[in-house]
Amino acid sequence: MVSESAKYYRTHPEARERKKRYDSKFEKSPSQMAKRRELARHNAAHDKKYGAASRKGKDASHTKSGIRYKPTSVNRGSKTDMAGDRRARGGR
Repeated sequence: MVSESAKYYRTHPEARERKKRYDSKFEKSPSQMAKRRELARHNAAHDKKYGAASRKGKDASHTKSGIRYKPTSVNRGSKTDMAGDRRARGGR
């Protein structure tokens, strides 16, 4: 099943190109690079203690109480973990 946004970008190549340029710029930003470094450090420490297999099928979730591992499907639909999540959904 394909999301509505995926359908849109498949049928609008100029919008897909614009999004690609924006995403590249965003991922190069210092804040995103720092976030990835933080996750890499956290994942390395977790793997050293528990092994990489313990993270299989899970995402690192940034919650109020720090980074926690959640099943991917739960984390992607999370609406209440962080203020940014709530703001992105119109304050809900």
